[in-house]
Amino acid sequence: MNVLSINDQAVFSGKTYALGSSTPITATGTVVADLTSTTKTLSLNGANSEVLQVTLQDALTQPASLADTGGNWTGSVSSGVQRLNFSIASQTGILSGTSTTGCTYSGNLVAVSNASAFTSTLNENCPDGSTANFEGIATLNADKNRLTIVAATQAQTSGLVLLLSK
Repeated sequence: MNVLSINDQAVFSGKTYALGSSTPITATGTVVADLTSTTKTLSLNGANSEVLQVTLQDALTQPASLADTGGNWTGSVSSGVQRLNFSIASQTGILSGTSTTGCTYSGNLVAVSNASAFTSTLNENCPDGSTANFEGIATLNADKNRLTIVAATQAQTSGLVLLLSK
């Protein structure tokens, strides 16, 4: 494990811990970053006479496609007690859904043009008269069979995380 800080002069310092050891080794060196190429790299030179190279592989750089979200999705909340069923229109991103508690849901997904993500709105209306309007972000996994929606109310007094499967 490394606990390092990097200053504005691209010099790092800190401690590194070998697996199984609680004795820290002092680490100092310089940072060499190539953030302009397609494959972005960050190298730490001088850490224990080795070069640590980190390569960014950003899976979220491709544009999102509403067509990938179309269809029926299911999930659960409250430790599986409440089941959710959603339907999403692949052309428009309009979503609707129900829960086993009788709540209904409406909203939409809008593809973000420069990332593999969607902005989301979700309106919840429950039989007891309670309502909530959520805004957030949604992502699909690489296989496009798991949709994750993370959202909060405008006042940020309530939030939700929905893990939905096709």
